[in-house]
Amino acid sequence: MKDGRWGMMGISERIAKLGGSIVIENNSATDSGVRITMLI
Repeated sequence: MKDGRWGMMGISERIAKLGGSIVIENNSATDSGVRITMLI
């Protein structure tokens, strides 16, 4: 964690507070993705 930056941990906490979820996928050395689901 860098000074003043929370990275994925901060993003995950913010999404959870809004009732959403986050999935981080790494399928290979060159293929990764992030899926954020929010119910509105």
